[in-house]
Amino acid sequence: YEMGPWSELVLGTGRYYNTPQSARTSFSFGYHTMNVEDDWELQALCERQNYRDYNANSFEISYSFFR
Repeated sequence: YEMGPWSELVLGTGRYYNTPQSARTSFSFGYHTMNVEDDWELQALCERQNYRDYNANSFEISYSFFR
């Protein structure tokens, strides 16, 4: 069974606690779309991690095609 083109929004949050120095809360937001008929995929993700002493932000965008 082969699925057709589809898209999704990604929204997430997380909490990581190992030691007080590495404890963090993370938030992510993104978009993902795939077209199986034309064999391409696009993904964008923005993430923020709140550590105890500082914050870290990241942004990722990727495009893939298969031939």
